[in-house]
Amino acid sequence: MARTGKNRALTDRQAAFVREYLIDFRAAAAARRAGYRAKDIDSVASNLLKVSQVAAAVAAGQAKLEAKSEISQVRVLKELELLAFSDITHYVVDESGNVRLAPGAPEGALRALSSVKHKVRSYGEGERATVEHDVEIRLWNKPEPLKLAGRHVGVKGFDEGRKLDIPEDATAVTFTLDLGKHGDGDSE
Repeated sequence: MARTGKNRALTDRQAAFVREYLIDFRAAAAARRAGYRAKDIDSVASNLLKVSQVAAAVAAGQAKLEAKSEISQVRVLKELELLAFSDITHYVVDESGNVRLAPGAPEGALRALSSVKHKVRSYGEGERATVEHDVEIRLWNKPEPLKLAGRHVGVKGFDEGRKLDIPEDATAVTFTLDLGKHGDGDSE
């Protein structure tokens, strides 16, 4: 039997589940790989995560992974925020066609750029020569980061049970989200 920090015992199969779960955080797949067999493997996996010794071992493993990888929840959420709330007004293009952050743009906002295409065209010769810069800026897809951020903060309608089927090539999306009653009792 494997032991955890407070002498609470995990069975060998529970320890295997924890090891497997920490690989990809897919509970049902981890349960299968750890040797659990059941018609409703999702239920088995969910119940395993509720066992206090298993939950503690998973938390300890996550802490080790976080320290080792230097990836924390806060860092991931900050990056998600950057993508979800990116705005084309955060960028300016100078006379040479270089993309820079606009005054007041969030630090790191350049990471929200999916691509920058820069075409240079020259016209004329000598003193009459002119150079034109054609710059195309693309931001990363916003609907997915917004859905993840909405789920994180508990926005009604962004839970796992509801899906927004948005084609990748969509240029505009319109949907209505019923937020129910507001805290003051008024509904808008």
